[in-house]
Amino acid sequence: MSPFAIALVHHPVLDRQGAIITTAITNLDLHDLARSACTYGVRTLFIVHPVLAQRELAQRVKMHWVGGSGARRIPTREPAMALIEVVPSLDDVYAALGGRSSVDVYATSARRDDRKTTSYAEGRSRLAAERTALILFGTGFSLIPNSDNNPANGVAENVQATIGGVNAQVVFAGVAPGFLGLTQLNVLIPDTAPANPATQVVIKARDRLNNLKQANPVNISLQ
Repeated sequence: MSPFAIALVHHPVLDRQGAIITTAITNLDLHDLARSACTYGVRTLFIVHPVLAQRELAQRVKMHWVGGSGARRIPTREPAMALIEVVPSLDDVYAALGGRSSVDVYATSARRDDRKTTSYAEGRSRLAAERTALILFGTGFSLIPNSDNNPANGVAENVQATIGGVNAQVVFAGVAPGFLGLTQLNVLIPDTAPANPATQVVIKARDRLNNLKQANPVNISLQ
């Protein structure tokens, strides 16, 4: 059986309305997933969060049970909590596992839709190979689909932008570094966008049902 890891992703995920958010790490998730990982032979449990303060919190919980007072009080919990690795992004997970091209990635869902799914039999057959497997678990209401298989641009493929009525390229959509729940969009201003002291910018993003939802327009000054 191939080695496999699991990752609990806190960004980018969706809320009830389909907006991109960042969720908070919970103590319960750390313990429950660590114990399950230890029981079923998972190599590493990655906790993925872009906000430093949240990663530090998870690391403190881990160290309480790995070499800390918790380990001295309940030593049997230490092997499970030792499986936890706290990282800023999925890119760090892929790097730790030898690179994205070296990993077979599985994502879970409780919702049936038109996307291709993998049967249990097919999954077992793949796990019999030598390649590392990674199972992604989302928080909030859903993982954001990264349909272009390019993690470097975040979820830019799910965002559309116009500037002064001209289509503009979204080169990145994801969490703003150092901020909890704040999404950053990097958009290239098209050469044909009209110069105007009040040029309208319109952003649309796909929700968890793949519907485009428009944010409130804003105006910028283009010279």
